[in-house]
Amino acid sequence: MHLLKRKLGLFSLALLLPALFFSSAGILYAVFGLEAANRLLEAMLAQTVFKFLLSPVVVLGGPLVAFVLNAWNVVHISADVVNEEFVVAFSVKRLFGHLIFLALAGGLLLVLACYAFVENFKIVAR
Repeated sequence: MHLLKRKLGLFSLALLLPALFFSSAGILYAVFGLEAANRLLEAMLAQTVFKFLLSPVVVLGGPLVAFVLNAWNVVHISADVVNEEFVVAFSVKRLFGHLIFLALAGGLLLVLACYAFVENFKIVAR
């Protein structure tokens, strides 16, 4: 666990890489019309190792774990009674590396959630 605290940046990057690859390939195809990105994904998914690395559990779970690990170091919430008032304090430490990975993981989770919603959204005529 001590090694994880020292090398959290590398660990977060390793957790984010499958999601970054998957989302960048999707953006290259959807925005720029680059079909080579989809062909690369199809060729990679033919291999067992890449089926595991690009599985939904890894692609969605990696950014979620990176977000939680970095938020654990950056965010602090405290609650106390001060002058007969219940006070909740939310503080964020200025740890630049952790904040970058926190923002990257949060952005990737948002992009992947929007992608999953759009892919599964169907207009039903009534």
